[in-house]
Amino acid sequence: STQSTGASPLQGALAALASFVANLTALVLHAGTGSLYSGLFGYNAVLCGSAAAIVDVSVPHRIAFAVAGGIASPLVAIALSNFLSHLRVPSLTLSFNLITLALLAGLKEQLGGGPSTLALPEPSFENVLWRGTLNGVSQIFLAESVGAGAAIALGALVSSRIMAISLLVGSLVATLVAFSISNVDRIEIEKGLMSLNGSLTLTAINFFFLVGWRVVLTGLFACAASVVVTLALPRPFL
Repeated sequence: STQSTGASPLQGALAALASFVANLTALVLHAGTGSLYSGLFGYNAVLCGSAAAIVDVSVPHRIAFAVAGGIASPLVAIALSNFLSHLRVPSLTLSFNLITLALLAGLKEQLGGGPSTLALPEPSFENVLWRGTLNGVSQIFLAESVGAGAAIALGALVSSRIMAISLLVGSLVATLVAFSISNVDRIEIEKGLMSLNGSLTLTAINFFFLVGWRVVLTGLFACAASVVVTLALPRPFL
């Protein structure tokens, strides 16, 4: 199981460790220099390291998780790239998904029972709206933190205004859609669990396609659809 957590020094350290290991592995493999310098071998490893920090196992197991994820990330990324190039589609974070699910399956004997469920008061619409939006951005890196979400959006702004806006708008739209569905847990919406995929979806669409009204409408529809798909999937696939 995994623990609900805010951004933490351990999460940052394991994300950096996994990225370092991934780039070192890519260097040993003599992978493409351009891809290496662009961070294409490191970003899935960063996600693996972030995931390692919230897995309910001992710290040594979390470190091993991060290192294994870092080693596997460029290997899986290269294999997926060779396969998906025939379909002309990018692998995006598929490497992270496959590696993390495989490592979680391998650690199932060490996993704890997960956090206890406590009865919490239902948050107000205002709290769900702004916290769910910013937490949705931070949950991309598996952290529940309004501050981290704001920092990630600001960091994206340095690279691209469209990316920063897409991160926030995608998360906002998904939050509103999730709130409009009566049986969705409001606390999960506030934590950003229903909006992180919307944030990623709109950002990816606006990154790969020339932004226009058709692309924007497609992206907004995809944000809403991401909530439906999230609700349909088992918990580990959130």
